[in-house]
Amino acid sequence: MSVIPFINKTSQTKFEGTFQYDEMEYKYTFYLVPIIRKLPKTEEREIISYFGNRLRKGKICLDVDETTVRYYLDNNLVSAFLMVQPLGINNIASGTIQIINRCHTSSPSPHNIEYADVWANDICRISQNGDEGKPFKALFFLIEQLAVQNLGKTNIKLYIDRDPSNVTFLKPTYERIGFDLNVDDTPSMCPDWSEPEMAMEKPNLTPQSQIIDLSFLKVPRYDLRSYKKQRVYGGKKKTRRKRRKRSLSRKNRKQ
Repeated sequence: MSVIPFINKTSQTKFEGTFQYDEMEYKYTFYLVPIIRKLPKTEEREIISYFGNRLRKGKICLDVDETTVRYYLDNNLVSAFLMVQPLGINNIASGTIQIINRCHTSSPSPHNIEYADVWANDICRISQNGDEGKPFKALFFLIEQLAVQNLGKTNIKLYIDRDPSNVTFLKPTYERIGFDLNVDDTPSMCPDWSEPEMAMEKPNLTPQSQIIDLSFLKVPRYDLRSYKKQRVYGGKKKTRRKRRKRSLSRKNRKQ
């Protein structure tokens, strides 16, 4: 099933900037994938090159290679690609977002944003400095703010494999950053969940625009229809004025 896109009324798909979080400054890059039109070729190559070659301990992160990333793009399976890095520290956390309905599959429309959730996927941290700078936590903060500021969602979700060693390590890791709910203990968080993995949720998100303001994504640079109307009307008016002057000058020459 294809995903729902983020609201993006700008003319861009790639966004870069910095934000201060937990007394650390981070730089971010994220790409909002358009569903109707294609990504610019340069940005498509950047996404495939980086997200398809994330090496952790000599192995491709989560087996998400270039072929997988291209499949994501060709089939509209990802709403956003993101990476966050503390300034001056070689430690990058990255991942993808899917806006999709996996919890209310009996709803009348699978692409109704009301029933869809923001899912964090493909999370990977690549570092030559251990956990210095804590970009993992900052990456989730960026995902949260996209969810709440752009879509008005007050929660985000993820899922983890039920392999015992995986659950032993990852479940408490995500609980420490606020994923307090899981589908086993709280089935109502995802009533139609039928996947083998364990779904988790971080609830009660609030906008933190004083830290990172993403409101620009919802405001067009100008009203295009109004702009075109003014240009066309002005052009006609000027043309008529010029023609009037020419006709008067011919009449004067005859006299």
